[in-house]
Amino acid sequence: MTDRQAATRVGHIRFDWIVLQTAAIWRLNFNMFGLLALLILSPAFLFDVLLGTSEHPLLSPEMDSSLGTAVSFVASVFLAVALTIGTYRHLRSEHFGLKYCVRRAMDTDFGVVLVGLISFVLLAFGFLAFVVPGLLVATVFFVAVPVIVLEDEGVIGSLQRSASLTGGNRWRVFVILLVAIGISLGLTVLLTGVVELLPHENDSPVLTALIDWVHTAIESLFIGILTAVTYFALRQAKEGVDVDELSTVFD
Repeated sequence: MTDRQAATRVGHIRFDWIVLQTAAIWRLNFNMFGLLALLILSPAFLFDVLLGTSEHPLLSPEMDSSLGTAVSFVASVFLAVALTIGTYRHLRSEHFGLKYCVRRAMDTDFGVVLVGLISFVLLAFGFLAFVVPGLLVATVFFVAVPVIVLEDEGVIGSLQRSASLTGGNRWRVFVILLVAIGISLGLTVLLTGVVELLPHENDSPVLTALIDWVHTAIESLFIGILTAVTYFALRQAKEGVDVDELSTVFD
């Protein structure tokens, strides 16, 4: 069975293939992708350490919190870009390394951050209205980041393209989104359990930041790869393209 046949069935993506392919890529590239995640997320970690060990706020408690959130968000978006590039190279059976993924991610237009920000804002409004609208918005724009990375569609074009690609497979993408949320919640519960086992007599802000850094890196790995693999499956289902035809941006 070819990759195209495995990934899709009569124009629809296959949930089982996407999850198994994601797990395989995660396992085969765990060391390199793990280092990649820790490296790109390191500014957020260092900022958390700085805030945790400082006797006084850098600006104000509110401003420090907002700035920390912004640093973490931007780092997470660029990690998603790097993982998309790495997953794309893996699916093409092409050699790639840490330096290549970081360099390509840093070369990406800053519009990718706007795509992530717009998706996040729409998602937040959806959740404020009710949980279901938020999940629906996340489903529609689930592959917006891979689109802007691999197709260079621009900010609005990437959102529209994601909506087009997910059309006809929304329920399947919705289930994949629930898997991503489930993994995130599972890791959070596991992390909470580990933290509870640690002695609390001398709680260290550095240790807290370190645990959060590692947790975010592991969580981001699976979700980033899952998103990129879903994009690949959607392209095959909607357009019948092979992985070699997905992009010429990095060729």
